[in-house]
Amino acid sequence: MESNPLVSVVVITYGHELFLVKCLTSIINQQTDFRFEVIIANDNSPDKSHDVITQFLAENSRDNIDIRYYRHHSNKGMTNNFIWSINQCRGKYIAYCEGDDFWLDEAKLQTQVDFLAMHEDYVLTCGGYKTSNGEIVNEIKGQVINGYTFEQTEAIKRWVTKSLTICFRNIPGITDYLSQFSYARDTHLVYYLMKSGKGYYFNLIFGFYNIHEGGAVSKKSKIQRLLIGYEVFNEFYKIENTDVIRRKRLGYSILLFKYGHKDISVFRNINSVADAFYAIKLFIKG
Repeated sequence: MESNPLVSVVVITYGHELFLVKCLTSIINQQTDFRFEVIIANDNSPDKSHDVITQFLAENSRDNIDIRYYRHHSNKGMTNNFIWSINQCRGKYIAYCEGDDFWLDEAKLQTQVDFLAMHEDYVLTCGGYKTSNGEIVNEIKGQVINGYTFEQTEAIKRWVTKSLTICFRNIPGITDYLSQFSYARDTHLVYYLMKSGKGYYFNLIFGFYNIHEGGAVSKKSKIQRLLIGYEVFNEFYKIENTDVIRRKRLGYSILLFKYGHKDISVFRNINSVADAFYAIKLFIKG
């Protein structure tokens, strides 16, 4: 085993006392031939998360895993807690699993790290997942067997996975980039990473995504989710003035209008005939 961790696994948690044992167990049960670390960042949870974590750590250890637990004394918020956690990472690669989700594949880290080590032009890998409502999300194109390569534009046009499946290179500047945004999300992380290389999607089910009342987004209403999406891409466009991000902002504004947020200013985002056709198509099918 290497003396320093090759991979850092980030676990941010807030109000996840019912899910943490399953999450942490799925991480420490990873079968790897390398050393890795787990960074648990408890964002001043109001429940018994601290007790659950400390008991778990007292009862579980692995020779090849370093676990570092931090309990914030005041709430940072999800984005700031994630940025803070990334700053603690010592690994060459980073994986991510929120405290209410868990991994299903014990070879997840080994599979992803092996691929990244052999393909220097790739910056991230991801895969499929299951949800607590019984859905299996596996974005496979055509007749591919093992998986497929995707580029930055495709990753923004259609979000192919959840953050719990991602493993990426710990490249310089990640936290500085994310800190520019009030609404930094997984989209921003992936966009920044893929300025430096390609992504690979494995035809594998890597994890389990929990949908529950305490989830940050999963139990919000449709209008609430669309409003969040619009705010995210409206701010994103001010920093990254690209057509693909502008089109995503337009999409959210059209869907907001369709589902009851009747603000005609959304139509100011239509700048071309192509935009108009896109808006009409989205309004009909969205």
